Amino acid sequence: MGLIPKKLVYILFSTLLFSAVIFFSSQFYTLNVSAATCSRHGYMAYSKTVPATCSKTGSKTTYCGNCSGVVSTKTIAKLAHTFSGSYTTTKAATCTSTGTKVGKCSKCSAVVSTVTIAKKSHSYTTLKPKCNAEGNSKYCTKCKGSYGTTIAKTSHAWSTTRNATCIAEGTKKCGGCNKTSSISKIAHKYLSTGKCAQSGCTSVCSHSSVSTVSVAPNKCISDGYSKTTCNKCNKVVSNTTRPKAAHSYTVIQTAATCKVAGIKKCSQCPATISYGPLTTHSSVSHSSVMATCTTEGYSKVTCNICNTVVQNNVLQKLEHNFANGKCTGTNCTETLMLIIPIASGQEAGYQGDTGLDINANVGTDVYAAASGTIIYSEYGHTEWKPTSVHPNDTPYSVLIKLDKPITYNGKTAYYIWYTHLSSIINNVKDGSTPSIRVNTGQIIGKSGIGRSSPHLHFGVIINRDQKTTNDYFSMEEVRELLGLKENQRI
Repeated sequence: MGLIPKKLVYILFSTLLFSAVIFFSSQFYTLNVSAATCSRHGYMAYSKTVPATCSKTGSKTTYCGNCSGVVSTKTIAKLAHTFSGSYTTTKAATCTSTGTKVGKCSKCSAVVSTVTIAKKSHSYTTLKPKCNAEGNSKYCTKCKGSYGTTIAKTSHAWSTTRNATCIAEGTKKCGGCNKTSSISKIAHKYLSTGKCAQSGCTSVCSHSSVSTVSVAPNKCISDGYSKTTCNKCNKVVSNTTRPKAAHSYTVIQTAATCKVAGIKKCSQCPATISYGPLTTHSSVSHSSVMATCTTEGYSKVTCNICNTVVQNNVLQKLEHNFANGKCTGTNCTETLMLIIPIASGQEAGYQGDTGLDINANVGTDVYAAASGTIIYSEYGHTEWKPTSVHPNDTPYSVLIKLDKPITYNGKTAYYIWYTHLSSIINNVKDGSTPSIRVNTGQIIGKSGIGRSSPHLHFGVIINRDQKTTNDYFSMEEVRELLGLKENQRI
């Protein structure tokens, strides 16, 4: 432990002395007064001192020995710092910024002086450019700053590391910066076959660059051509013949007739060609024979030079003109398969009917138009029956299956149907056996009324159900089979 400073010894001694005085005084006096009422203020005064330092002021306070009140207080000024003149650098100076250094009190370490340290000088050199960085004419090696003119980057020092082909890119590497880059594919090298010469390449020349040579034909003597060749692979892309002109056979050496050929010569070259005999006939005769209903006729044109029949039109047979089942044509013995089924009346059919209507007085005899077997002969089988609207309708019907079916206009009928009869000769229920046969012309009943109109309905039937137009002959076809004309009286 070091020696105790003299001032500290003095302070301790004064304090002990003051305490002793107070103690002994209190043994003889009773201090019951305050500083304001003390009549002996300042008597036997004593003081207390707080010493000053270089960082803080001190004080000296005097107290009354009678009342212990403060008599006076004095401030003791700070002590001066103790500076030895030695500095400590807090920031070193560089070539881009100033530095600082400070001096401190040796007692309290307070900063008593700050000094700026000037910038240092740059250390210039020339920075050489690289392929990946620019250079500079004034480059400081200390601060790494550039203060001169910029020097452009150098080019990369490429070296090929893999050659490019037409199917794959190549690669290259810079010897200065180790940068790598791709090398574009090279163009295809096509052979005359159009295929690429590079091994493993499947490309075929697209013939995008071509040259065309064209030679015109020489009249009608020789052909010309137009040839297109690929500039890449030399393949002939197209070779089109330009046909020579056709011969112009306009010079007639020997005239042709409809009997013998002639000779024509080309007007451009010596070529000749035969022509004819002519298909036209300059002198002809006409003859004709009229057609009848039993024989065809003709209209004939004959060449007077070569006797060729130039035209021979066949005149079709005339249609039969039937009356009551027999043809009226000269020397014609043709008869219809059907006879008119009623003694008298008038044709009165209408479009869309299932057969032919023949107007007749009620009770007129109705005949079998052809021989056959009665399927039914009874009341019904027609939608026109007596009603309040048509109370006089007579719905007797007869269906006869033909012995010999009738084929006409590509259709075959198997039945004849008679309806709106007022009476029937035979009563035959549908489906009954044995059936009754009738001959052509045999009376099967009397005509009656249908839909309040006196008439006979006569149908030539393919299918007895008569559900569609394919099940019966039309009104026109029935009229033709009977040899009747529209509105003809019977």
